[in-house]
Amino acid sequence: MFDIGAALDQQMQALLKNRPTVVFIEPEDPRVVEAAFDLPRFCRPVFLAPRDQVASLIQRELGSVDPSRVEFLLSESAFCPIESRSDLVEEFALTYRDVLSKDDRKLKNPPTLEEGRRFASTPAGFGILSVLRGHADLVVGGARHEPRDYFRPLLRFLKTENFACEVGIIILPESHQDGVYPHNLVVLGDVGVNATVHPETLAEIAVNTCVVARDLIPEEILPKINGAVVSYSNRGADEGPS
Repeated sequence: MFDIGAALDQQMQALLKNRPTVVFIEPEDPRVVEAAFDLPRFCRPVFLAPRDQVASLIQRELGSVDPSRVEFLLSESAFCPIESRSDLVEEFALTYRDVLSKDDRKLKNPPTLEEGRRFASTPAGFGILSVLRGHADLVVGGARHEPRDYFRPLLRFLKTENFACEVGIIILPESHQDGVYPHNLVVLGDVGVNATVHPETLAEIAVNTCVVARDLIPEEILPKINGAVVSYSNRGADEGPS
């Protein structure tokens, strides 16, 4: 089987000259913290929680992790409880108001500074706006946040395209028939983060899912990528046609 983890490590080591700063907005979720153990070599993690809170969660929920790995993660990470950074909340609130005022000029009730403070005081808002303001390079969330609370605000403030492609990789067990999916790898694209989906958007998402697959899987391992649109029906979940 193709070792995608080792391949990603090699790609990141070849590309990264400086470690990017990555904000984790859900430090109370053990899955998020567990995943972060493998990342300090490639990035500078920032947890929106006090250090002792993250350390306590590790001790309580991830007790089997080697103590040296725990110490390495804690020593290489930064900890930024939102309530301790009222200066950044105020900065982000101003940005929130200014950005949305430009986007929604026709609104009868333009966004206010108080609305900006409320948004910037949430983990999702703080993380998203920290990237927009240049305090961080990436924001990671979604383990506990609904799309409307994280993905859609993220797309509104940080989007570079008119559509979004959420991609997941499934590695099938070795017992699975290898001839069905080469190297037992399946790359799935999800349209759910898009508020409005039209046929053109769906086609763009399908193509970009294949692009992500090519970015992750070298051509010598997978010379040809076969893409398929399995099905699509919004059943009233968004504004686009079924």
